[in-house]
Amino acid sequence: MVTGNAGTGSNFPLLDIGSGFFESSGLAFLSEFNIEEKIIWSSRFGSTSCDIFDIKYDSKGNLFLTGVDKDLTSSSDDLPIIGSGTTYTQSHTNETLNDAIIAKIDTDRELVWSTFFGDLGSDSGRSLAISNDDKVFLLGQVQGGFSAFPLLNYSSSSYFDDIRNDNDMFIARFSNKGEQEWTSYFGGSQNDFASKLVYDEDNDLIIVAGITQSTDISSSFFSSSLYQQDDLNTNGQDDSLDGVLVTFDSDLAQGWTTYFGGYGDLAQSGNDINDRIFSATITDGSLFIVGSSGAYSPKLPVQDPGGGAYYQPELSGDIGVDGFIAKLDLDGNSITNLKDEELIGNQIKVFPNPFKESIEVIVMNESHFQYDYRVYDLSGKLMFSGEFNQARFNIPLSVCLEVHFG
Repeated sequence: MVTGNAGTGSNFPLLDIGSGFFESSGLAFLSEFNIEEKIIWSSRFGSTSCDIFDIKYDSKGNLFLTGVDKDLTSSSDDLPIIGSGTTYTQSHTNETLNDAIIAKIDTDRELVWSTFFGDLGSDSGRSLAISNDDKVFLLGQVQGGFSAFPLLNYSSSSYFDDIRNDNDMFIARFSNKGEQEWTSYFGGSQNDFASKLVYDEDNDLIIVAGITQSTDISSSFFSSSLYQQDDLNTNGQDDSLDGVLVTFDSDLAQGWTTYFGGYGDLAQSGNDINDRIFSATITDGSLFIVGSSGAYSPKLPVQDPGGGAYYQPELSGDIGVDGFIAKLDLDGNSITNLKDEELIGNQIKVFPNPFKESIEVIVMNESHFQYDYRVYDLSGKLMFSGEFNQARFNIPLSVCLEVHFG
């Protein structure tokens, strides 16, 4: 199945199979191909303002989609609102702004559920995930509005946040028939942006990947054996961005939560020092994330895995923004056991986590530079020790070690 923007031309290759859903108007399209790469069904979808951002199949071959749309003056061009019984349905809430959409097309390619989802602000559906029991998870973006968003708490033990800022993520779960089971905002007190939703089949977890400006996203949910970055690396700026990752279990309780980003250097003026996660996927028990980084030294937490894998330790060129790809183990084996630490009343910053070759110590209080350090391996054996009396100091590492200061 392929989806995208068909434009307004009249020559787009549509194919009406007779018994399935078919629409000849609308901006978005859905086209299905067989193994011989021949079109077996192709239809436009939604209004001339519709965009489809993600599609997913359940275990039975039903197709779910999400994106954005809004009502137009001609009702024939509007998104069809389809539902029955207890399925969630909602009309459009604002004639000038988008709402998220979610829809289900069955194996006969009949449209069996279709609805707007949002409030008076500008809302969009960004990503979908289907669980082992064919529950449908929706990740989206909300902006403005601040009223009447269809929040729904699942249980006393599930995650639920009804406090919203101008830009926030939302996460929702529906039954396979389209019944709303849970909807919550996710984010901190600043702007938060939805990127990708993935499902971890082995551990029955939903993983949200996003971008955040918030310094107060809870990092109390952590695993000692997984990557952990407790703080947004603000780079000395109030509008800095880092990636954020969070998991939810089958009971919708919040689990492992971490920021992901580098620590930019403001001396590199005029360069982008933000880090963003744009997409994610799970393969063979590992989470792969991709995004962009403008983090000058100290850098994004890069690591060379060896074995001939591609590895670029530094940003290249003068523009100061590169793409990145990272692999994080979800099965309990950490990339490294180094951990960011703040000691002596926020006077020392040990960064980054993880970084294979070295860690960088930054003394925030320039009036006190004299520090001793000791480096141990994971068995507790003292590897080497020393002292430093500079504002910045690199400690080289050759194996996974723990670092202590005195």
